[in-house]
Amino acid sequence: MTELLNDLKTEQAGRTFVLTDWKNLSVSADRVYDAWVVAGDVEVRYEGFLSPVGDIGTVPQGEYVSVSLGERYLRNEDGVYTLSLSAGEQRAILEPPLLAPDMSVGVIPDYADDELLIFHGYFGLFIYDLKAGKITFAADLQKAVGTTIIQGSEGAAVRVSADGNAMQLFYYPEQGEPKMAYTIDSHAGSYTYGEYAPIDPSFSPPDELYGRFSGPTLGELSYTDGQKSFLLFASWDWAG
Repeated sequence: MTELLNDLKTEQAGRTFVLTDWKNLSVSADRVYDAWVVAGDVEVRYEGFLSPVGDIGTVPQGEYVSVSLGERYLRNEDGVYTLSLSAGEQRAILEPPLLAPDMSVGVIPDYADDELLIFHGYFGLFIYDLKAGKITFAADLQKAVGTTIIQGSEGAAVRVSADGNAMQLFYYPEQGEPKMAYTIDSHAGSYTYGEYAPIDPSFSPPDELYGRFSGPTLGELSYTDGQKSFLLFASWDWAG
């Protein structure tokens, strides 16, 4: 949201106002389809006409005015932010990410048994078939849930059922419960997108699962089941 407010400080065709400054931003956000649903308030100084507040003749130049953001849909397409009242075309997007072999890694294991390995990092969400020795499903976190943050008070999260047959990918907000989630068939790779309801019971990765991964980059990332080692991205189609 701060990026949008800073973007509004620049003149663009069709824009009737320019922010000169802003402060005291209070905002909440959640991910729904391919947009952020944002609500909140902010104090701004501006030049031009900022409906429904008025123009600089109504609000003296140089003074802050409180603006309610209400509930808006925020999108970023090709580096351009748009904020609208309408949800527009809603798209649920799960696509493989663009990766390079020299990208650094930080892996969070989500599930493992004798057949499947499920893991994620800032670089994406993956299902690896241990029998076939290849990745059978991959999702770009940025396109799916709008962020590559995987730790902290908000970000992308993954939950897998106790039997490994289904998993969820969703954005968890800093406050409240997630609104929407992808539910993915771990074997078929098919998925649905709908209102969030937590998988129960869910798999809880043991601490020792983290130690089964090794390698400083994606091209070198490997996993061992204790008997065999798997180079996870050996057959990946690298970007570029």
